[in-house]
Amino acid sequence: PPPSAPAGPSPLLAHLLACADATSVPESAASSSLARRMGTTVHQLRLRCLVGDTPPAAEARGAAVASVRVWLQVEHGGAFASAPSAAPAKAGASSATDPGRQRWLVDAAVDRVLSSLVAHVGPASAAGGKKGLLTGEQVAAVASRGLARRVRIDPQVDASFPLLDELHGLLQKLRTDALRARTQERVLLAAVASRCGNMSEAFSNSYVSAIVRAGEALGHENMCEFVQNEECQASTMAPYDYFHDNAGVWEEPCRPPAGYHASVPGAELMRQAHARSVIQQSLRNLQGRLRLKGGVADGGPYSRALAASSGSGGGA
Repeated sequence: PPPSAPAGPSPLLAHLLACADATSVPESAASSSLARRMGTTVHQLRLRCLVGDTPPAAEARGAAVASVRVWLQVEHGGAFASAPSAAPAKAGASSATDPGRQRWLVDAAVDRVLSSLVAHVGPASAAGGKKGLLTGEQVAAVASRGLARRVRIDPQVDASFPLLDELHGLLQKLRTDALRARTQERVLLAAVASRCGNMSEAFSNSYVSAIVRAGEALGHENMCEFVQNEECQASTMAPYDYFHDNAGVWEEPCRPPAGYHASVPGAELMRQAHARSVIQQSLRNLQGRLRLKGGVADGGPYSRALAASSGSGGGA
């Protein structure tokens, strides 16, 4: 019997192609972008349904191109008021029809379609079988799902590009303000811990690590200055927060103007001294572990007492 005429596209695919022809997105732009990206070996091996001059391959490519054109018309129709091959817009014209932007949108949509098809086909071993031979309707379905679920282009991003420097500066300011507030909170918490109980070594290590990191980000001198709270008599309690002059006179931050008085019990003074000593020990340990320069020369009374006990025990 004589061979039957090749069947045309299904009604659903024919409707998709008709919708694509009604858009302002040029077919040549999407077809050339698809051809460029199909030149890679990976796509040729994985997407055999789009390769070749056979009618099924041409139908599959047409379905992919039609899906891209329809999606671009729906989501970014204003960007394709003029074709990419048209003459350049006059000075002062809207940037929405910029040919460079049109090409970028087409390439992004084609990349998304090919990625969705590759993911649907699976590995190269599966693509070599019947799974890699997709029909035009299947290509259109996979491409439409991939474009609808994965591609998200916010038109407000273009408006934010001229303000990136200002937005970056605002972000840095907000981060700095947040770090300052958190550091002040930690200093106040450490002050409460030093007066109401014996500060533990674990708390001291965590506190010193946070204070040093904040000082590296904000400047140690600035950090020691803005965390001081005269009303609560709170400071970092770090050894380098004390000021010494050439004559040996020293100044303690937030120290009462008349010094310590009789209403301050000895137990509270002991707890504060313990907190300062354990903080100095934690700072010295942090310096040794991270090989930091500056800071303190020794670990304070507790480290010296531990070294002395170890030395006397070794001599015995």
